[in-house]
This record gives sequence, C-alpha cells and structure tokens, in this order.
Amino acid sequence: MAKNQFRIDVDNYLTATKGNFAESTYKEKRRKLYQYSDIIYALHKEGKIKSSAAKNLTAEDIEIYVTFRRSQGIKDSTICKDLGFLGDLMDYVKNDEMRVYKAIAGRKKPKSYNGKLDPLPDETIERVYALARETDSWAVLEGCVAIILGCAGGCRPQESRVLELSALHHMDPEPHLHITHVKGENKWGKPRDAPLNDGVSDIIEKYLVMRQSKLDKLGRMSNAVFPPLTGDKEFV
Repeated sequence: MAKNQFRIDVDNYLTATKGNFAESTYKEKRRKLYQYSDIIYALHKEGKIKSSAAKNLTAEDIEIYVTFRRSQGIKDSTICKDLGFLGDLMDYVKNDEMRVYKAIAGRKKPKSYNGKLDPLPDETIERVYALARETDSWAVLEGCVAIILGCAGGCRPQESRVLELSALHHMDPEPHLHITHVKGENKWGKPRDAPLNDGVSDIIEKYLVMRQSKLDKLGRMSNAVFPPLTGDKEFV
C-alpha cells in the first residue's frame, strides 16, 4: 500500500511546532490534521489529486478538497477553518499554493467593492497565469480569469461583475477591454478602453470556450463574462 505522505508531513509539522501550543490546542490541531490527511490520501488514491504530499498540493487540489467537503454537507465556515489549518501546514513545507487558492476563491465571483485590497505579489500573479493555462477545472479557471481581468486589464471588481462579452477584444492586434459599466456610472464615471497586458489572450479564449460549453450543458444563455449558472439574474 502506498504511504500516506500527507500524514508523514503532518507528524513532522506537529513535532516541530508542538511547543508553540497549549496541550488542548495541540490535540485539536492534531485531530483535525489527521482527519484532513485521511481525506487527502483518499482523494489521491481515487486519482482526483496527483500527490498526497503537502509540498506538492496545488491550488487546483485545494479546490477539489473544498468541493469534496461541500459534497459532504460541510458548511463553508467550517471549511474556512480547514483551510486555516492546512495553510499552516503548507507554509511549514514552503508551499505557497494556499495563497494562490485564496486569491482565486476570493475573486471567483466578483462582488461590489468593499474596501481597498492589498495587491497580489508578482509571484502569485504569475502562478495564477500558469494555473489558468494548466487547469481543466471550470471553478479554478473562472477564478483565475477574474484575477487576470484585474491584474492584466485594470478592471475593478465591480466592473468585472457586470462585464459583457462585447467588452472583450482580446484577439485584436492591440488587446484591450472596452469597459462600459464603470465605477461611478451615470455620475462621474466614463466608459474606457483598458489595455490587456501580459499576453493573456490565450487564457481569455480558453475561458470563453469552457464558459460556452458550461452554458450549453445547462441550456442557458448569457452575455455576461461571468454568467450566473442558476436563477434569473443578468449578472452574478
């Protein structure tokens, strides 16, 4: 039987950090991490993730873990606690993919702006670009593109949420976004053209193909770049 590398990583982490916690906190952390190691190992054995080693987990693997936990009926508030424990372990083994996942998950369905966010580090942005080109997951790619429109196209979160397909000019000689629903619309805001930088046109095209396939399977139509997949709203 293949070894559970995640459990080995957990034991190494717990041994190295035991002195940092009260006994009750340590026992709870150990119980939780052992539970997660069983889940990660099972997902690995089923071929859903490529490795059970904490240092090799990717943002896409974390998305698969989250999807599995939700399928068990686990609330998002509990899953957030899972990710906190897992993030500590991944930091210990010098794996930054949890930061990438949280960046994607936080922007998967852009909502109204609610305060200034810290800029993403360059290495995280580059990893998002790479992940977008690698992934076959709709949820992961959707999150990546939400980030890319901001990082490469200067699109604000509330502008991304209501962006329409006609705004995408990613295959033009000079790729750009034509943003009509802007911040301050009907007041002081004016439509603008924003250059689409960093050579991400291939990612946008990949996303549009997957987006249309998703809509076709659901029998839905939408002009929104980020289409709602349920309900009757025009935008997410």
